[in-house]
Amino acid sequence: MTGKPIEYMSTRDVAKLIQVTPSALSRAAWERRFTPPAKSPSGGFLWTLEDAQNACLVMRHRTIKDLPHWNRREIEDRAEGSKRCRCSE
Repeated sequence: MTGKPIEYMSTRDVAKLIQVTPSALSRAAWERRFTPPAKSPSGGFLWTLEDAQNACLVMRHRTIKDLPHWNRREIEDRAEGSKRCRCSE
């Protein structure tokens, strides 16, 4: 495998990103309102940016970039798998 490693997010991180509660996001995934993301060995969801975008379209009826508080840098960093320190921002 020569590509970049996939960056996963927690349900809490995705919920914050798309401005819903973690319980509402988990419930929607369990009810299969959208294709649920892969699961970790412990049973939690492993969200990719694409999974988060699909959830946002279903739950908010818009893309992540169309949300009022969208932070371009945060989304682009997640898409690139960046782990930069944000201490100075």
